[in-house]
Amino acid sequence: MGPALRLPLCGLILGAPFAAFAGCEAPRKLEQVAADDFRAGLSRWRLEAEDARAVVTAQGAVLDIATPAGLSLWWRAPLSGDYAIRFTAVALPAPASAGPHAGRLSDLNMFWNALEADGSAPGARSGKFADDDTLPTYYAGFGANGNTTTRLRLDDGGQRHLLAGFADAASAEPGEQPMTRDTRLRLARLRGDVPADKPLVLSEFGADAKAGFNDPQLRRKFSEDFQADHDRATLAMAAKVPTLRGLSPWVLKDFRSPRREHPVFQNGWNRKGLISETGRRKLAFYLLADHYQALPH
Repeated sequence: MGPALRLPLCGLILGAPFAAFAGCEAPRKLEQVAADDFRAGLSRWRLEAEDARAVVTAQGAVLDIATPAGLSLWWRAPLSGDYAIRFTAVALPAPASAGPHAGRLSDLNMFWNALEADGSAPGARSGKFADDDTLPTYYAGFGANGNTTTRLRLDDGGQRHLLAGFADAASAEPGEQPMTRDTRLRLARLRGDVPADKPLVLSEFGADAKAGFNDPQLRRKFSEDFQADHDRATLAMAAKVPTLRGLSPWVLKDFRSPRREHPVFQNGWNRKGLISETGRRKLAFYLLADHYQALPH
């Protein structure tokens, strides 16, 4: 683990088969509160390996992982509040001894904000990636799908929601661009502090959706399903703010915006409206209507 700036790393999951090492990079301006220099073994980590042949070492400032199947490393210390996570990872092709998987580059998946559905710390699992599907968490999948995609998702314990990503052209979702060797990602959890003695009005939230583009399975960006998921999550967050006195989605109706340049889903329109420019109501319209109807009058 590289330095945790402000608070420590929660978990690190690696796909299979996989070989990698990670080295620390120096913190900059933020306060470092936890780190592992990979010189004193794995006492700070909980290891879960799907295959007993997996080998993991932490020595000489390198965390070295070689596994023929799924493997999970969980940072043992709990975390809360705001934090940023920094590390450098290099994926190495599976060796010749891997048989049919020789030469394969598998993905590295990083989980954080991970809790069981009842709010407790993540329980022991097998190390198999699919076994984490019931775990509500954010995660970034680096180099998935044959090293063609890198995506940030929210897993709510049953449904994975795509939030952002990079992908090669053949695998790209709307709005995704290819990664390059120079691409650097910054992972952070930011927690807003709301004054307890002042009322809060949430005046702008929303996501783009092209009316009529429904995607109930993948729930991709620009779909009505993605927009509704975004607004549903926002309402759930807002419900936890005791000083909330009002909220207003951005925006009621799609409108012309020449810098919205996606040729399929925008084409010169801002698509964050709950209603299309032709008056068609999107799924989020009904979600918000039900929310307002349920409020005490």
